[in-house]
Amino acid sequence: MKPEAYNCWYDCENDQVYPEEIESASLEQPCDLYAWYKEELTSSDVAQILDESGQEHNFSSVQEAVQAAADGQRIYLLKDCDESVQIGKDKNVILDLNGYTLCSSQENVLDVRGKLEVDSTTANIHTNPDQGGRIQPAEGVAGNRGVFVREGGAFTLKGGVITGFSGVNYGGGIYADQNASVTISGGEITGNQAVYGGGIGFYSISADAPSSFTMTGGKICNNQAEKNGGGVYMGRPFNLANQIQISGGEICENTAGGHGGGVSADFTQGSNTASQILISGGKIHHNTAATVFIYKIAKQL
Repeated sequence: MKPEAYNCWYDCENDQVYPEEIESASLEQPCDLYAWYKEELTSSDVAQILDESGQEHNFSSVQEAVQAAADGQRIYLLKDCDESVQIGKDKNVILDLNGYTLCSSQENVLDVRGKLEVDSTTANIHTNPDQGGRIQPAEGVAGNRGVFVREGGAFTLKGGVITGFSGVNYGGGIYADQNASVTISGGEITGNQAVYGGGIGFYSISADAPSSFTMTGGKICNNQAEKNGGGVYMGRPFNLANQIQISGGEICENTAGGHGGGVSADFTQGSNTASQILISGGKIHHNTAATVFIYKIAKQL
């Protein structure tokens, strides 16, 4: 059934649904009684994929939907749910929070080795527009994080909020290790805590597996680091090609006990292949400790 056909015609005598406008020529059987029809979700439906014709395919877990999704397909959350989701190396999907909350008591709510974009729109007929879409820990849980990106994984936040994570060493909201990339184009990372990188933490120790952070929109705000990088932390100096590029968005009101309330980066000194930080736009302001702290930078940018 097409998503816009929330109300469609139902042939009460012959048990037939007509999602399109009824015309006499389209009737499969004669009928004198029609009614508006609304397809209801079952209590076990957690996620949904729409195929090319608009047909709904519902799943009892987000993980099942991920496994079934085609390349680049959008998965809609249909209710608040408690689940840890794995994005394998062979997967490239969009998770639309659809206004609902995805939480977990496991170490990571989302474990990304493939490609994942998180968004939260209101186009789906089953949306929850009042809530806005959130990724957060299960109630009463500490010591986990929102997103772990690793082994060449790529994560993009386009919409929704990552919030409430604490009790980890690196990356309260998002943690990326070597050869991983994180892009923030929308949404918000707020109210998270870690020793390094309250909002986002990168920690890469391999010289041939650099990590990258790109920010074109969205907000990283009100996060806290016990040591460095209240908003964003990137380390360490062993890796020679880490990249930070900020051209939009806002990094504000983050705090760090050491350096870099907004952004803290440990870079290698004295190499043409050293890590790079490029800030060409956006707003970085009202962070506690130096707003941007760069350690051992190869050249002044």
